[in-house]
Amino acid sequence: MPPRPWRGPKRVPGVVFDRLANGRATLEEGAYDVVLLVLILPDRTGLESLSRLCPGIPAAAVIVFTGLNEEAVAMEALRKGTRDYLAKASIQMCYR
Repeated sequence: MPPRPWRGPKRVPGVVFDRLANGRATLEEGAYDVVLLVLILPDRTGLESLSRLCPGIPAAAVIVFTGLNEEAVAMEALRKGTRDYLAKASIQMCYR
C-alpha cells in the first residue's frame, strides 16, 4: 500500500480557558500534554500564574506565551518550571 499524501498540519483538539482557576482543575486531571500559558489573565498576572499552575501539572509541558519580550522574565519563567518562553513579537502568525 503506498503512503498517504500529506494533507497539511494535523489539527489537535484543544481547550481555551479564560481564567487560570477555570483551567487548573482540568489540567490537574492530566488530560493534556502541553499548556500554552498567557501571563496576563483576569484572575492572575505575570509569573504568579506560572507559580500557581506548574506544581499541579508536572507531566504537562508549560510554554509561556506573552507580549513581554524581556530576558529576565523569560529566565525566571524557566526557573519556575516552564519548558519554554515565546514572545508574541518573535512569532509570525499564519492565518487561513
